[in-house]
Amino acid sequence: MSLDVHDPEAIVSGFLRPNRLFEEQGVGVDLVATGKCGINMARGALSVLGERIVRGLVITNSPESDLSGNIKVIRSSHPVPDERSLQAASELIGFVEGGDEASTLLYLMSGGTSAMVAAPARGITLHEKRELNTVLMKNGIEIEELNMIRSFFSEVKGGKLLRHIRAGRIVELVVSDVLSNDLGTIGSGILHPREVLSNDVIAILEKYGFPGKNPVTDKCIGIAAGMQEARDHSHRNVETHIIDSNMELISCLVILAEREGYICEAL
Repeated sequence: MSLDVHDPEAIVSGFLRPNRLFEEQGVGVDLVATGKCGINMARGALSVLGERIVRGLVITNSPESDLSGNIKVIRSSHPVPDERSLQAASELIGFVEGGDEASTLLYLMSGGTSAMVAAPARGITLHEKRELNTVLMKNGIEIEELNMIRSFFSEVKGGKLLRHIRAGRIVELVVSDVLSNDLGTIGSGILHPREVLSNDVIAILEKYGFPGKNPVTDKCIGIAAGMQEARDHSHRNVETHIIDSNMELISCLVILAEREGYICEAL
């Protein structure tokens, strides 16, 4: 065993090759890859599916862009969203709206997606959302709580991207950067609807956002207080497979370290 087994390209190709998820002939595949592993995950899919992939969109912060086929690569921002993140979200929405009932969407998800794809909810500017994210992160917010905030104040996260997807079938492969592997938290759950309650959002903002001292926090608390308890979004069947995770990587590291004579305990 080596850390090479956790290479995103190898993980995707190794998963797709024996699983026969795309056996149906004549069905085109639209590929989307978002996050820090986007380029390598896309390469893994291309190595197996080849010309079955009709078109693709990769959103990442990687400087690499060497991909074959009709794949567009967009470089976005991480860990704080900027104008590139806003443009990336617009491109993503346009891409998935360009599919049709006869096509399959293969979505490759990895860490960093939340910051790289930003579509602020009505009433909040990108600058305000960025400032809020920065304040919350500086004050020790946990990733699960941060992605709850991101989902609540977004037009694509928390499953809301599903409103725009026209493909008849959706398959998602996930490299998880979240210890719990919660699909509503990874990438802020772009393909996974979740109920986010206003009271929970307000409690998180009050805990980490310095209300009364930060105007953006106060504004977001006011918006949350005026929202319905659960926000409407489309429900679609998504075939999701977590193909790698933090815990699997940690287990691999423990095995390698113990081979070298170290005594290890994964906490």
